[in-house]
Amino acid sequence: MGFDCAIYSYSTVQVPLRGALIHPTLAEAGQILIDNRFPPPPKLIILLHSGPFPLSPSFIYWPSLPPFGVIPLKVPPYRPSNTCQKIIEMGKKRVLCTYGIDIDAVAGWLGSYGGEDSTSDISRGMFAGTIGVRRLLKLFEKYNMKTTWFIPGHSLETFPEECAMVRDAGHEIGLHGYSHENPVNMTWEQQRDVLDKSYRLLTDFCGKPPRGNVVPWWECSEEGTELMLKYGIEYDHSMSHHDCQPYYLRRGDKWTKIDYSKKAEEWMKPLEKGQESGLVEIPGSWYIDDLPPMMFIKNNANSHGWVNPRDIEDIWRDHFDYFYREYDEFIFPITIHPDVSGRPHVLLMHERLIEHINKHEGVEWVTMEYICDDFKKKNPYPAGALLPSPPGEILTKSKEQVEKEIEYKGDEKV
Repeated sequence: MGFDCAIYSYSTVQVPLRGALIHPTLAEAGQILIDNRFPPPPKLIILLHSGPFPLSPSFIYWPSLPPFGVIPLKVPPYRPSNTCQKIIEMGKKRVLCTYGIDIDAVAGWLGSYGGEDSTSDISRGMFAGTIGVRRLLKLFEKYNMKTTWFIPGHSLETFPEECAMVRDAGHEIGLHGYSHENPVNMTWEQQRDVLDKSYRLLTDFCGKPPRGNVVPWWECSEEGTELMLKYGIEYDHSMSHHDCQPYYLRRGDKWTKIDYSKKAEEWMKPLEKGQESGLVEIPGSWYIDDLPPMMFIKNNANSHGWVNPRDIEDIWRDHFDYFYREYDEFIFPITIHPDVSGRPHVLLMHERLIEHINKHEGVEWVTMEYICDDFKKKNPYPAGALLPSPPGEILTKSKEQVEKEIEYKGDEKV
């Protein structure tokens, strides 16, 4: 409903609206003067009153505004009825904002960015894992926010002190490969071994199994999706079927690539949708990611690195403002890296963005596991979905058992 409907009170009725209390309106010359606190003007006004006399829509006076509808509704003093409360709830916004922080650090240069032979790039990774992490922790402490950190196994073992600071500050920790490996370049066995080692490392470090995962490079392989389910991972933050709503991720979509050496009829086929799963997808967006525009990568011909963060801030604010206008409920996941957002000019951008978002009613800063739980409460698993294994069940099995049970056999996986 958004701002198309406003609820005001007259006489002694108190109405909480968008986190505020609308004070009793003023009566002048037999009319009710409504103070417009929420521009633009609504299309419908619901006026709650408890007076002994009936109110007519003609009593409503709002100077210099276009025509609007009015519904007078009588309720007990100081106790809006259930009907009123439902109307109030319909008008509220609910926005779950979340930061996902990927500590790529040295691992990013080893697995993805082409800096494995550069002492300069490895040095930049050291900055990210130490100074960058500490600065971001300070930022989130300033705004009293709990966030989700996706930590490669390499970063966990290379920067144990900083990772302990993340854990001890109460932030959630999830998976992000070991050395930021691209899954599409790995065999089934390599993907399994990387996940197994990283999963056990994080479980030992946090005292509980990780619930979420970010696939390096956001390249989620079909095998990788099944591996996550086998390891009891409950949500992923890598895909982009939506940009502001969570959903259940399918596995095994198939599409036909174009081969110009063949007849056109051989590639003119629609995408075939795969199997539904119980893996919650908290979508990622390349447009709300700090790294592509603001990190210089020598081996990438299209690398930027010197984009003005105010330009990026405008893009992110526009995303948020559009979602806020168009949706009563949505999520706003922001993907960042201490490699980039640990720099002063980007940290100041985050401060401005957080303060802009916090001006809006209904905003909550939460972890991604909170979003996952909230989504599952409202949305049952799809029929026939492949569901995650119980959390931590994989830890009760030996490496030999895991290798035997989770084995790639062509197109058949058991």
